[in-house]
Amino acid sequence: MNRLLIMSAILAPNIYVGGLIAEEPAATIELRIPLNAQGEYRLHDVYREGNAKLGWNYPLDAMPDRKVSLHPGERLALALAEQAGWMDVEFREDLLLIRVANTENDEVRKQLNSLFFDWPSDKKLHWDASFDPQASTIVLVHGLESQPSDFVRFQQACETAGIQCIVFDYPNDGPLLWSGMRLREELLALEKRYPGVQLTIVAHSMGGLVARAAIEMPGERPQCVSDLITLGTPHQGSAIARLGKSGHEILEIALQPTGVVMPWRLLADGRGEAVVDLRPESEFLKQLNGYGRAAGVDYHAVAGTKGFLTQEELRAVGPEIEKILGSLSPSLQQTLRDLLKCPELVDGSGDGVVTVESGLLKNAKSQSKVYCNHLDLFDLTGGEPQDHAVFQIIKRIQMRREAADEE
Repeated sequence: MNRLLIMSAILAPNIYVGGLIAEEPAATIELRIPLNAQGEYRLHDVYREGNAKLGWNYPLDAMPDRKVSLHPGERLALALAEQAGWMDVEFREDLLLIRVANTENDEVRKQLNSLFFDWPSDKKLHWDASFDPQASTIVLVHGLESQPSDFVRFQQACETAGIQCIVFDYPNDGPLLWSGMRLREELLALEKRYPGVQLTIVAHSMGGLVARAAIEMPGERPQCVSDLITLGTPHQGSAIARLGKSGHEILEIALQPTGVVMPWRLLADGRGEAVVDLRPESEFLKQLNGYGRAAGVDYHAVAGTKGFLTQEELRAVGPEIEKILGSLSPSLQQTLRDLLKCPELVDGSGDGVVTVESGLLKNAKSQSKVYCNHLDLFDLTGGEPQDHAVFQIIKRIQMRREAADEE
């Protein structure tokens, strides 16, 4: 996870920030993060500082390293954290200095380490004891700030259709390559345990990128995956991810008087490396989209076209937004204006989070557009879940695969 943003989001005077082991510890800890001429820092520099000064234990040779831009939204988050008294922040031309209070809280430290470094033991592929390796099987992969319990209606639909489910649970705001590597390991272990098992992965939103990384990146690839179905996956990134959490929250507050409700549940965190990886210009997406499609896997992309605002609503709320903007800082004003320009929000061009164009995938075996917003794509809201248009697409793909396997 992006340590700079973790600190801006969660560090407070009573939270553990490590400690220099000494008889008389310093009152503050100073993190020195080098910046290049483009205002970028390297993840390993952050890990290295955390290891030395915050008690982290990250093996640098095993953690992915890349350059990360210190985006204006991140600068804003750090500035807000400074105003709240959580830290002192100093931006220099070639250096970012962060000073935090040197207090101790071992329980918080354990929680941070388990979430941001050690892979939690409960994050894995989950299946019932009655699992039948010969039966029709779907692997469900959730998205950002989601969890397996959000697939309840989806699992109900699968049960009605005679399809068994496996669920992959993962720390959903960490580096996507990290999660993809773990899913690959889990799939390789599964096919070793059940030789000949065949699986269809159904992945929502960011989960589609995790699944693609698992089956596409170089190295030993799992052979058990026959189909990958992505639902609202930002294959080319999402511009909304550039804006972080603050812009979404402020827009939601600003829209309250207008009666327009925008469910940002899947963007609730907005502070981890996952959000950085979801930006259209991210190094992760450049790397992923350069791998090429996995041999022997049929790809299917489903994109939603129901945005949270129509063009008419967007025009109508404009004056209300302008009234509120005057009371905000120039940086926040620009964040809101940029957010309202995102085509992801607009009915017909996006599902509220991902544009239709980004949700579709080049060279996919099938591509479908459905009138759903980002959450509806896997919530399967309204009526019986097995009758939902999205599930009907999945069911047809699964039935086609089973028929082909029988020939």
